[in-house]
Amino acid sequence: MGDDSENWWELDDAEEEQKQEYESFKEYIVFLIDAGSSMFTRSDGDSKSCFDTAIDCALILSRNKIICAGSDQIGVCFFGTREKKNALSYDRVHVLQEMNLPDAQRIKDLELLLSDGNESSLFAETIGSSDEDRGAALEKGLRTASNMLQKGAKKGVTKRVLLFTNDDDPCGGAGEERVINRAKTMAEQDQELEILGMSTSSQPFDLDKFF
Repeated sequence: MGDDSENWWELDDAEEEQKQEYESFKEYIVFLIDAGSSMFTRSDGDSKSCFDTAIDCALILSRNKIICAGSDQIGVCFFGTREKKNALSYDRVHVLQEMNLPDAQRIKDLELLLSDGNESSLFAETIGSSDEDRGAALEKGLRTASNMLQKGAKKGVTKRVLLFTNDDDPCGGAGEERVINRAKTMAEQDQELEILGMSTSSQPFDLDKFF
């Protein structure tokens, strides 16, 4: 066998460069999940609530990151909550998990929030829902998520907020400008905001109405 076949396991220059680029790529993601009461209801044609679907997405991504990208960090934040827990002391915002590497314990903590009923008993007991002042809760949720991304974020890190909600009109005409301005500020800070509108069999999500 020739030299090429003897060294088949060695990367050529292009492959080595691609490997280094992949290893240097880092991503910080905040799951910003609506915790309003409607997120826990299920129509007859729905197999699970919107809240459970959002938690499932966080679980799937966390498991994938453990396997494929050990340097990426994930955080989980709820807005529209009864209890508050966040570095900025905002009402109706609860940070379940600060930015960190996903691990088995964090995955287990997310799994405990899943429920076959209308609302996880653990969530109801420890965090709870609030439909008060929805627009302000969203704006403060965005501020909190942005602050989470800023902590320890280094140059070259992709920063994203994944917003899960089934409410296409959270502001109801009040406070909409503050939410839009917050989204603009996040963009100026190189923070990507992705709105993941959640439709149900009885209530479609209208993205054009949201912004």
